[in-house]
Amino acid sequence: MAIATATSLDVYVGGKLLFEDVSFKLEPRERMTLSGRNGAGKSTLLRVLAGERAADGGSLAVQRGARVALHDQRPPLESQATLGEYVFSGRIDMLATEAELERLEAEMAADGGEETMRRYAAAYWAVATCWRADGSK
Repeated sequence: MAIATATSLDVYVGGKLLFEDVSFKLEPRERMTLSGRNGAGKSTLLRVLAGERAADGGSLAVQRGARVALHDQRPPLESQATLGEYVFSGRIDMLATEAELERLEAEMAADGGEETMRRYAAAYWAVATCWRADGSK
């Protein structure tokens, strides 16, 4: 089952056609690249995918449970976040689990108890399923 399917998407901005007849199908484990000149509509297409803007024509279907994280092209200058923190801020749950893994690794190095190993295995599984390409957990 496709994660996202777009069929003949059209978008107008200020009454002028920005792009037309954009179609694609993104399957699990596939990646997609957008390239084009400035003003071609790359960011607008991503906003349509994220549900921040509607297309003016065509159809878009996104798999239930799929998450689209969209960040501004220029992170806020006043932010103290690293680039990695900014990029992954759409997946706070995954970052928290990875921090828990690091904490448990230190705990395992100190005592390596069975309960620590069990909690580590559970946290590791949580991170592994976060990365599944179909967007499900």
